[in-house]
Amino acid sequence: MAKSKYPNFDAFGTDPLTGNWDPERAAKVMPAHVMNIRAKLASASKEDISAGKIWYPKAYDHAVRIGSGNVEKGAGILAALSPATEWDTNVEGAYHVAKTGTPFHMQTGDNNEKALRILKGEHPLDVLGGHKVTNFYHNILNPDDPHPVTIDRHAHDIAIGKPFGQKGDQKAQLSLKAQGRYNHFKEAYLNAAEQSGIKIPNQLQAMTWVAHREGR
Repeated sequence: MAKSKYPNFDAFGTDPLTGNWDPERAAKVMPAHVMNIRAKLASASKEDISAGKIWYPKAYDHAVRIGSGNVEKGAGILAALSPATEWDTNVEGAYHVAKTGTPFHMQTGDNNEKALRILKGEHPLDVLGGHKVTNFYHNILNPDDPHPVTIDRHAHDIAIGKPFGQKGDQKAQLSLKAQGRYNHFKEAYLNAAEQSGIKIPNQLQAMTWVAHREGR
């Protein structure tokens, strides 16, 4: 395999600045990425597994409360405020926006604007953008749906087996915006879930996310 121009965060020849994609090279490394995900699952504690199983159902409960019974609205506000934000801060911001109708001080103007548009009645899918954010919305809205998978920088780190980039890393964020790259890692989690006997892939993503956060 030819050496990548971007060895620190490019696993198979994708230019993170242009989105150029090499599906043939991606297919060759898919088994390794699936293996890395399953290895992270194997390292997870019983507590990690339990937490992962209920992660999105608990997010759904937050969405119901944030949307005052309108789970689409609540999930949309949570998703709009999720980029580059830790989950506890994400939840805090969503409750703040829903309760006060004002921007959350720890989010960008663009993300706050999207959250406020959803709060005022626009449908989340008419407002939200980006593969990660829209998949996150669907995972919160319907935790039992086996198709959406949230691929953030942590999910990517787990799959490639090494750090992808620091929080706010522009090159990393641009790279994950590429449709081909996102779909590759989504497929990796779908494959890993199937091989692990997990029917809802977002549970696998959440289990490994919890284990990764705990340093396992």
